[in-house]
Formats: sequence, C-alpha cells, structure tokens
Amino acid sequence: MASLPRVFTADSIGVRRESFLAVWHGRNETESELTMRSLDGTLRRVYHHWRVPVVEGRPQFERTQLALIDLTAIKAAQSDLAIERERLSVTLSAMAEGVVTTNTAGVILFMNEAAGELAGWSPAAAVGQRLTEVCTLQHENTGATVAALAADRAFDLPARTLLRPRAGAPRLVEGRSAPLRDLGGRAIGGVLVLHDVTARSRLEAELLRASKLESVGVLAGGIAHDFNNLLAIVMGNLTLALLDERVEAAGG
Repeated sequence: MASLPRVFTADSIGVRRESFLAVWHGRNETESELTMRSLDGTLRRVYHHWRVPVVEGRPQFERTQLALIDLTAIKAAQSDLAIERERLSVTLSAMAEGVVTTNTAGVILFMNEAAGELAGWSPAAAVGQRLTEVCTLQHENTGATVAALAADRAFDLPARTLLRPRAGAPRLVEGRSAPLRDLGGRAIGGVLVLHDVTARSRLEAELLRASKLESVGVLAGGIAHDFNNLLAIVMGNLTLALLDERVEAAGG
C-alpha cells in the first residue's frame, strides 16, 4: 500500500473518481485506458476494468474486482505501425508513377494522385470501383484488352499499352503488376504501377523522324556530289572537244 502514491498518476486518480461516481449512479463496473507509473518510474499504458459483484441485489464491495492489463507494448506497436503507414502514404502520394492496389475481386482499395490523374478519377471516387472500370487498358495497335492483374504472378504490361482515361486523350503507359500475399502466402489482392510515357514516345517519334530526314539529306547530298562529279567530267570533255575544233580550224 505504501507504494500506491508512486504508481498513481493524474489519469489513475481520474479513473478512481469515475469508479466512485459509477457506484453513486448505481453502476457496478467501469472500464477505461489510463497511464500508470511502474515502481521503476516508467510510464505504462494500462487497460483498467473495475467491477463490484452484485448478490441478491446488494453490491458486495468487499469482493470488488480490479483487472489491469499492460498495453504499453501493444500501443507502441500501434504507434510504429501508424507512423509507417503515414510514411508509406506520403511516399506513394509523392510518386510520379501511378499506384493502384486492389483486393482479390479486383476492387480498388487505394489509388495515389498520379494514378488518379492518369485515369481521370479522383482517388476517393475510385476506391470501391472495379479496376477494369477505372483503368481501361488496350493495346495501341490491335485494340485488344490488356489484363491489369494476374493472381499467380508478376508481369510487365506489353509494349504500346494505352490507358483510356475517363475523359481526354488516351495515354501510352508502361507498367508492372504483381499479386499481394499475406504472411501465409495467400493472395489478398494485387498492385498495379503505371508510368506515363506519352511524352517520351512522342519525343522518340520526333527524333526518329528527324533522323530519317537527316538520312535523306545525307543521301541527297551524296547524290548531288556524284552528279557534280559526273557533270565536271562532261564539262571537261566538252571543253577538250571545243579546243580540238579550234586547233583544227587554225591548222586548216
């Protein structure tokens, strides 16, 4: 009993007051979470359940029951998990690549801002929709539908895959899809990562066109050079013929 003042905190004093008020109002049990101090001085987060048995309508105060469960490790793990979840959320939101996660039924559970911009959906509106309705993928040349997820394997999207957004022009994308599994190896969903390569593809096409034009220019320059060589030979022969005629005319 002498150690109780060292254990009590403002939380525990408040909980004791609540227990007294509960008895005053005719209730025989209370529960809550509070912070207590262990004998070594460290603060512990504790679950508290206080109960007074009632026998034949009479509270048995001498048989009062108090249960305390140390939640410190659980709360620390929950805090670490919340921090990690926030860090992951910020990282995904800041990525230039679009990221979409689904459950095993293909229903969207998460979409970052980049994926929303590509698909023409707000992430909040996309959650709960089927992936095939939000991200329509087709092959640019054949128009065939491109599967976005596979339950048993990871794979890259085929080259020249188009994403048809809710509004606006189609976007040429590269991407990779992979299944998500729990610790037991059971499939729990999938993740799709998309990268917009429309601008890069357009630049590559322009560079290829410029390269072809340059090749045509080099070819034309070579033809003109050869033509000039032939023309020089013809002109030289004509000049010699004229000189021969003049020599013959002077000798005659």
